[in-house]
Amino acid sequence: MRLLPTYRYVSKTYFTDDNSKPALVIGAFVTPIGFDGYHGGYGIADLRLDDTPDAARWSAGVFASDLFDQHYVKESGDGGEDFGLPTYIAGDPRVVGISLSIRR
Repeated sequence: MRLLPTYRYVSKTYFTDDNSKPALVIGAFVTPIGFDGYHGGYGIADLRLDDTPDAARWSAGVFASDLFDQHYVKESGDGGEDFGLPTYIAGDPRVVGISLSIRR
């Protein structure tokens, strides 16, 4: 049996080169509204448990990604900024599942 916990931390991240200062945006159709073009630091924990019995040609496991369901923004869409409406793309939610592998 194998247990694999992982944790990754992302520090404060800016999504645009202008660091979300509307005065620095050039070429927009509409003056952008002020927005948070950055995200503070956050951490994501994943967990995986696998088992391969001795001399077996199969293995089974369970996994959870974003174990604590951390809410975060993974990207800021820059297309909407041209129209004065920046868009945000949410990070992936918690996912829990099972896996089964068979070797021939």
